[in-house]
Amino acid sequence: MNNQSLSIIVESTVIIGDVRAENDFVVHGRIEGTVRLPKNTVTIGPTGRVKGDIYARRIRVEGHSEGKLYGQEGIVIAKGADVKGSLLSPRIALAEGGGFKGDVDTNVKLEASE
Repeated sequence: MNNQSLSIIVESTVIIGDVRAENDFVVHGRIEGTVRLPKNTVTIGPTGRVKGDIYARRIRVEGHSEGKLYGQEGIVIAKGADVKGSLLSPRIALAEGGGFKGDVDTNVKLEASE
């Protein structure tokens, strides 16, 4: 993660709508909408839930995600995660004990788009 700045969505927070940011982002709460961080990292913590598409440089899921994940550099699905949807990234890692249901495309070149 980028040490310069970090946004944290705490467990009691619910965001309904699209999110854009210029810094790394950690979700412990819930987001329903599109998340766009084309130059940074999105982490969905163990209590985090995102229902919607995520566009980021790197994506790490430890909680729940439902939607398309577009990771320019990579996507990591950690132990205990629950991911439903599409993974589009040149590098994808699925840890033992991580859950995934959907389709995968590693034959993509994603550009940083605002």
